Amino acid sequence: MRLAKSNRRWLFLALAIVTLAAVACGDSATDTPEATATIAPTETPLPATVTPIAAVAEDLTVEEEEYIEQVRAGWRKFNEKAEDVRAVLAQVYSIKSRLFEALKDAGAGTAYEVTLQLIGEIIPPARFQEDHRLMVDTLTVLVAYDRDVGAAVENQNLPAFAIANARLAENSLLMISNLDPRICVATEATDRRFQPCDFFSETVPGGIYGAQVYNTMVGFSTGVFSRFVGFGPEYEVEDILATLSVIQPELTEIYSDVVAELQELQPSNEFAPAHNFLVKYLEEALAINQSRSKAVEAEDTDPYRSLSEDTRVLFCDARQQLGAGELRDIVRVAFLDPIGACGGSDY
Repeated sequence: MRLAKSNRRWLFLALAIVTLAAVACGDSATDTPEATATIAPTETPLPATVTPIAAVAEDLTVEEEEYIEQVRAGWRKFNEKAEDVRAVLAQVYSIKSRLFEALKDAGAGTAYEVTLQLIGEIIPPARFQEDHRLMVDTLTVLVAYDRDVGAAVENQNLPAFAIANARLAENSLLMISNLDPRICVATEATDRRFQPCDFFSETVPGGIYGAQVYNTMVGFSTGVFSRFVGFGPEYEVEDILATLSVIQPELTEIYSDVVAELQELQPSNEFAPAHNFLVKYLEEALAINQSRSKAVEAEDTDPYRSLSEDTRVLFCDARQQLGAGELRDIVRVAFLDPIGACGGSDY
């Protein structure tokens, strides 16, 4: 079934398995901007909608092909600058000040401005007007969060840096999940192994039910992956707790929301066993995240860390089970494992 538009607002949270922040200016493992001293949860200002995806096989006009090339050129400016920031984040820094000096030299906090200007100057053909409007709206939001990144770099504030990068990743992923696949691909760097556009489907099985589950899992996985934070040696315990005090409650909320939403659906007999297994898995993951939230509230990182392995094992078991069942193609987007947390096994 072709996926229909469905309005939803998501604040997404991180399952520590993938660095999907590759679509953002930096890696949410270390990036996060903040312009103020207080770090507060921030709602995504964009309308988070899963839109119908146009048929890729449909022929393009010359005007449409030229438009896509203009989009590609505009996003190339971002990808070039973002690659400089990624190169910094690929290094290990034992001293926080050296990390921020390198990020400042690489231009962290300024990656989106030129791309917004270039994309904003393009006049889209009729077929891609909605996609174009989404890009401009998203880029406007990304520029604001990227300025928070720059402020965090200037202030050498790791928690603010990590959280702002999570917002960048979240909005970027929401955008690409909504774009026509041809426009989506035009936004990506061509030399990166992990290409998020590859993981969103044009059609899914299961009729209306399949589309509902897919839309739910796209929103869930976007939020989860965008809030992945890998704490390197430059993070002091205080930095870790300040970051988790924002990220972990959001993560718990998103698991709670996805469980509630899936419980409202009525699968057919064909999908019922796999659906019930998916809900059970997410309920168990929610319980783990509730325990992790309590640990963060108590400012105790030991139980938080010990529960990470429980999360990984639970995820990999569910991935194996669902990968062999009726929901395989519908929920695939939520069970990506590009870094091999599950031992490199196929989904």
